[in-house]
Amino acid sequence: MSPLKISLDIIPILTLVATAFIHRKGRIKYIWYTFFIINVGVQIFFIKDRYQKSQTILNLENDSKIKTQLIKKIEKDVVTLSLTAPKLGIDGRIIPSLGISYPSEFSDGIIRAGALINEGKLDEAYQIAEVLSKKKDDFGLAYYAMGVIELEKGNYSKGKKQLHRALELGLPKAQETSAYNNLNLEAIKLFNEGKLDEAYQIAEALSKKKDDFGPAYYLMGVIELKKGNYLNGEQQIHKALKLGLPKDQETAAYNNLFIAACKLFNEGKLDEAYKIAESLSNKKDDFGPAFFVMGTVEIEKGNYLNGEKQIHKALELGLPKDRETAAYNNLFTAANKLFSEGKLDEAYQIAEVLSQKKVDFGPAFFVMGSVENEKGNYLKAEKQIHKAIELGLSKYNEASAYHNLAIAALRQNKIDDAILILKQSLKSDTGFEESKILLKQLTRPANHIE
Repeated sequence: MSPLKISLDIIPILTLVATAFIHRKGRIKYIWYTFFIINVGVQIFFIKDRYQKSQTILNLENDSKIKTQLIKKIEKDVVTLSLTAPKLGIDGRIIPSLGISYPSEFSDGIIRAGALINEGKLDEAYQIAEVLSKKKDDFGLAYYAMGVIELEKGNYSKGKKQLHRALELGLPKAQETSAYNNLNLEAIKLFNEGKLDEAYQIAEALSKKKDDFGPAYYLMGVIELKKGNYLNGEQQIHKALKLGLPKDQETAAYNNLFIAACKLFNEGKLDEAYKIAESLSNKKDDFGPAFFVMGTVEIEKGNYLNGEKQIHKALELGLPKDRETAAYNNLFTAANKLFSEGKLDEAYQIAEVLSQKKVDFGPAFFVMGSVENEKGNYLKAEKQIHKAIELGLSKYNEASAYHNLAIAALRQNKIDDAILILKQSLKSDTGFEESKILLKQLTRPANHIE
């Protein structure tokens, strides 16, 4: 005798055990346990019936194809046996379980509706789901199917109503997650259409319905950022990250916080920008853009060495190409400002590190050349500045570089060379006033500087 056959013969025993249990306890609430046990027995009965029929056919038929099909069918039925034990409610009452899922008019119908949805036959699928909902008005899967179809057709209001009804009635875990995701996707569509208030309303309702659903908070946060409410947006997005997001949304969440910090910086709200970036760096310590913002703020405040440190960390961790370029330019700005303040050694230090980090970055050599020129090391200055021009500078900086070379020539009493270099400066940038003024002075009849 097979193990399956032995197990099927315990149905009467289950029933007797349940009856004895009730008799002994004498309490009404244990009836739910009886229903649970009998429900198990009913399901096993269905499988036993199929098993016995298949045994008869298998004995009569030698066709291996039929045997294989029957075995697969039995295996599928066994897998669908899903037990859920009763639970104890808050008030002390026994909550009946959903019991065992077994093939029925409803399960077969909803499977058929799902297949039709996948085939794009939405009207036929809707008709089946609607009939099921009318026969059993607490059948959540029917409302779920109708809701998905309405959303697919673009009828958001109807779809939302059906999905919320399905969630209220209860759904299997997979369909429950799908329902929330479908509602969230519709909110995202509204957001993309510029309907921010409608999108926010949906996301907010979702967050109240399921307060651990991260994507709802993420969308609310993005909308707040879009409206310029950066701190509110930051709070919502951080909550979304804490609750958990799909990988693509998690990446987008960090990027949105970074963009918010950049906008605050551009509005001159340096402290708020720094706060968001710092919080972001604490949350994700390998997120380069956060350190980029902090470094940029430090440089703007005149804390050049702190800014340099943060930006180098950002470059080390990695930045998008445009931000990487901006990071190098910010370091150049810091070095240039230090030079203008007469802090030559600090300026040279930043520029030198920068030239080592990016050997083809002309502005770094420009600063080093300017420092050498200011210190009277003219040969070194000329070498560095020519390298800067060769690697590439903006038109303004190129004109400035030539102007510095002209100053060096004048200090060495090379007036003719200085005039030629100043002309080259104006060729790079015709509006460079300092070179215009100096050239005018040098080309007067008496060649001297007043």
